[in-house]
Amino acid sequence: MKNTLIPDFKALSVAGAVAAAMLLSGNATAATTIDSVSSNFTLGKPVTHPLGVQPSSWYNSAFGDMGWTHFSKWGKVTLQAGRTYQITLVSGDKKMHPGVSVWYRYTGAAYAPVNYVTNHSYLQFGSLEAKNQIDETTQKNVKTIKLEAVINGFDKDRDPATTDAADANPKKNVAFPSMASFNGVSDGVPGTLVMKFKAMKTGTYQFVYGATSPDDNAATAKVAATATTPEVPAGFNHNSKRIPVTVTIKQVAK
Repeated sequence: MKNTLIPDFKALSVAGAVAAAMLLSGNATAATTIDSVSSNFTLGKPVTHPLGVQPSSWYNSAFGDMGWTHFSKWGKVTLQAGRTYQITLVSGDKKMHPGVSVWYRYTGAAYAPVNYVTNHSYLQFGSLEAKNQIDETTQKNVKTIKLEAVINGFDKDRDPATTDAADANPKKNVAFPSMASFNGVSDGVPGTLVMKFKAMKTGTYQFVYGATSPDDNAATAKVAATATTPEVPAGFNHNSKRIPVTVTIKQVAK
């Protein structure tokens, strides 16, 4: 288990470092909604968002090593302080590796509704407090978005059978994030990520999940998309394949 509260800006790309610094200092002002890509979770009940996730949605080296807000999927669940929980992500394609970031989300009269996040990109690790957030559509002040980092990580197990007859360059693996703060997890099961954490407070926990570093990028990006999204990351388009990722959160023994 690994909690990463402060990012190592020296290891981030320039674009990512600037964006991360703005978020963590509270200087970001534009808030975006995640209603179309978010789900409510019940303990022990698996959820598979109908839109799926795209390759490199949780981590994209072409965008300052950050995640893409609307290409990823979001969830929230109420947890109890002092209890231990396990979050499990299973990709529908072993060549696509899920990643997740979990935060305690501050709620109440002084804070923005949970369906708001700070930007169209996000830093996968670290806490943030962004005050006076403005809805990018209505220009209404939605107050403060405050997230306290709990845990983050990604599946780092390659599928040994990363071949594709239609691809001239089979096993064209995309590099995994090299920075330790991203927290690669190897358990011998490609396409699956299992992490445990202890809830330090009772309340709302928000998480974002997506994918990183597919084993065979061409093979995971051929099928036409079933829906559109607000932005297109460099190197991808709306025809990028979306892979179902099933997420389960449950209480476990310590």
